[in-house]
Amino acid sequence: MASMQILCACTSSSHVQQQGSIRYRYGYPSEKMNGRRCSVRVEGGNGMVVPSSEEEKRKLRVLVAGGGIGGLVFALAAKHKGYAVKVFEKDLSAVRGEGRNRGPIQLLSNALAVLEAIDQSVAWQIMEAGCVTANRTNGLADGLSGEWFGEFDLLTPASRKRLPLTLVICRMTLQDILVNAVGPNILRNKSKVVDFIQEPSKVRVILENGEQHDGDILIGADGIWSEVRSKLFGRQEANYSGFTCYSGLTSYVPPYIDTIGYRVFLGMNQYFVATDVGHGKMQWYAFHAEPPSNYPFLEGIFTLCYVEFGFYVKFFVLSFY
Repeated sequence: MASMQILCACTSSSHVQQQGSIRYRYGYPSEKMNGRRCSVRVEGGNGMVVPSSEEEKRKLRVLVAGGGIGGLVFALAAKHKGYAVKVFEKDLSAVRGEGRNRGPIQLLSNALAVLEAIDQSVAWQIMEAGCVTANRTNGLADGLSGEWFGEFDLLTPASRKRLPLTLVICRMTLQDILVNAVGPNILRNKSKVVDFIQEPSKVRVILENGEQHDGDILIGADGIWSEVRSKLFGRQEANYSGFTCYSGLTSYVPPYIDTIGYRVFLGMNQYFVATDVGHGKMQWYAFHAEPPSNYPFLEGIFTLCYVEFGFYVKFFVLSFY
């Protein structure tokens, strides 16, 4: 998930609360689990306004810049906590992938447990749509011989802790589930955050179209070219990592589908990954050390090639900065 920056403009006296809680694991035999939840209130500094009792009663206003996976998951959690949430996304079609398969996302057991704790219904939809790989062999292999260097045991830890099993899911599918769960009343499309102003008792975001919105907290989840991060820490140029990623999705079921979930073939300055994503499709991607392409701002192109499996595929070129 994308990293997030948090800007707070709310204060109250220093206070910590702890209380016991009982959790039930979703999709497993009922089992009570002891746990604790903590709420922390931070003591305000100089120049900040202490809210009145009326202000304390109103809902915390949370503004989220960015409607990607990180911003949507945070918004869903804040929504269930009863906060007044607004998510500003510059281009929802880009969030949903513009119809292009930019690669699957692997959700490990602990990530699924977090989603489960936030919204059981959403977690169930994700688990239904995803393809479980934890129940098969996964790991690193020699790029020439195919022999295993090491295997990842994703099943035993999950079974021990009674967690959902690691799966992979199409990025577009995951984001559609989250978009629908957050809701159109919270998520605003064509609303790019270009600036913000921190005031003693609030934070104000300024959109590209000139609109302004006030809140108590601003969450910056607006990606690699984050406007929020640039305002907080200064704008920095991206540095090319030295690797370009070639990615593709194809309708193909290999003969080892029942025993191998995903395999990373390692080589010198390059590696190739093939993973089952379900529904009769395989996702593959390759990292290759090469000079940066001429495509600015991580924009890619589709290319047609013939790979060793014996089929033609279209793939998306992505340079990493």
